[in-house]
Amino acid sequence: MANRYTMVHLMSSQVDARRVGLALTLSGVLTMLAAMSWIWIDENRASLPIPTTDAGRDLALTYNIISHAIFISILIIAVGWMSWRIRQANHIEAKHNDRKTHPTSHSKTTTQWLWHAIQKHPFSTGLFTLYSSYVIHKSSWFYKEIISWYDDLVGGFLLDNFSLRWTFLIETMSRNDYRFFPLAHQDIHILSWFTPYVKIWALVNCIELATTVFLLAKIIELLTHRKQIPSLLAVAGILFLFTPASAYNYFQFIYSERILILLFAIFTYNYLRYQKTQRIQNHYAAIIASLIGAFTKDTAILLFLIPALGVMGHGLIQEQRRTGFHSLREIWIFCRNRFQLEIHLIGVSIFFLLSFVYLSVLPSHYVGDQRYDSELRFATLQLDPRLLFLLGYSCLRALQIARGRWSFSLLDAINLAAWSYIGALFYLVGFKASNYMALPVQFIAIVNLLVFCTETVAPRLPRKATTKRVAAGLSIGCSIALVAIEDGLPNTFVHRVKDITSAHDSWAASLAAVDDVTETARLNGEEINLIFTKGWFRNNNHLRRLKYDRLIYLNEDTKEISIQDGVGKGNSYKPKKGDFFLNIDTGRRLKKFDIDLSDYDLIFDLNPDIDNGKIYRHSGRQSLGGKPE
Repeated sequence: MANRYTMVHLMSSQVDARRVGLALTLSGVLTMLAAMSWIWIDENRASLPIPTTDAGRDLALTYNIISHAIFISILIIAVGWMSWRIRQANHIEAKHNDRKTHPTSHSKTTTQWLWHAIQKHPFSTGLFTLYSSYVIHKSSWFYKEIISWYDDLVGGFLLDNFSLRWTFLIETMSRNDYRFFPLAHQDIHILSWFTPYVKIWALVNCIELATTVFLLAKIIELLTHRKQIPSLLAVAGILFLFTPASAYNYFQFIYSERILILLFAIFTYNYLRYQKTQRIQNHYAAIIASLIGAFTKDTAILLFLIPALGVMGHGLIQEQRRTGFHSLREIWIFCRNRFQLEIHLIGVSIFFLLSFVYLSVLPSHYVGDQRYDSELRFATLQLDPRLLFLLGYSCLRALQIARGRWSFSLLDAINLAAWSYIGALFYLVGFKASNYMALPVQFIAIVNLLVFCTETVAPRLPRKATTKRVAAGLSIGCSIALVAIEDGLPNTFVHRVKDITSAHDSWAASLAAVDDVTETARLNGEEINLIFTKGWFRNNNHLRRLKYDRLIYLNEDTKEISIQDGVGKGNSYKPKKGDFFLNIDTGRRLKKFDIDLSDYDLIFDLNPDIDNGKIYRHSGRQSLGGKPE
């Protein structure tokens, strides 16, 4: 029996070695082909279409379509195969435990579980209900990119939503400026196939939020090896819900950090479970989460690679101190036996890098564009109190681990990932703790804060403060106090929500006001000419749904004025008395573009404290260009 086990183990080792060797060989070949392609593009530019011509744009688009189709196919196959392995493992496990799952009983069990959770966590249930109600109530079509991405959907009266939206695909898969996020925004792309109503999208946002917080609480339990921590879910919810980064992501649809942090939470939870149980289901679930998450944002790969490298590096150092390695083969055998998940995560990173090269670097090199927002490199570095705590606690843990007083855990590895993530963003576009891009590191900061309170603060409290009810009240009270203190700082959750909702209200009220003033003018027998300039409403059906004789566009750069729709479409135009100028969302850019409105009277101003939501009417004193009428 022992000989048979040794034989099987040896065969498995040989198969793993062959797979790794094949993967490395293929990666090396693809890397060499990419390098050769780069050189070939440089040497043959004269025979290639100029990127700025129609032929050049068609060539780049064709390449993007083909390369991304191959990438999506590989991704679907990989995720499908791992999902099948998870299902197979669950079936074997259920069979081993002599359990049979029936759909009806499973549904009943899920319902009972939800009802039990609501009864067990009434405060958290109330908190999420109120928060979600407000998010859903404030949701609308008036989100920056959403207005243009779903322009044709609105024009089709919400009846043509089940279709591929090229606006999404072009935004994420045809960006030849060294950016790389092919799966960003694809959650709302797919969601829009099932329903075109933003209220339901907002509800899905809230479900994702609740799931993220639930996983956050589970991660704390796994890291601290404690269950039934008083009010953990409520405290995690308060700390995560009320951050500026959460306001950005959950009150809007356009930021990919929302789905990224959910995938990172799934990844971390399954990583911890795998370390504890070695279940193959957790192994593959962590890989799936990392595989999808890595392609939602170009810097996201750090959140999945750095923890794997940290865990593997610490394990190798410990083993080197304990027994020592005498050859690379010994290192490989040790890693294969101890760090299978980490090796696979490194494989995911190699796949990411190759995809980045073929899907972004090569077409961007051909087009010749600069990296998007390259001027923002090292622009700013702003840390808030939470991230300053993360910095201090990370350093404390590192010091205690070096002294041998504390044990290294996955928490320390994801802390490394957090600082790598901050460093990458700082290098690329600058970093602000209150920005939507900070959501992943804010999540990690909350994990550290709760671990610190559970492992360091709670054991030092008086015995009376550790009873279940007192501890719950104390925890909730302290978390609310922290949020209240933060509200006194600039760029807080409340400020961000006000900015978002006021913009929505302003845009909606401005469109309604245009209807009102134009209806009055029409009843008076006047001609309706609407002039607008650069903004999110340019070239979209929201403006075309207004009642007008002419829809007129003022080019902010050249100051040329032309009729975009209506009588005389395509002709140039000279403003005249009675014309309306719309500042629905242009705002302070009117001054930036040097648009002269001295001959216009302000007839609608939703809020003098904001710079948009205004309607002007030509007085007849002079034309827009400053010349006499």
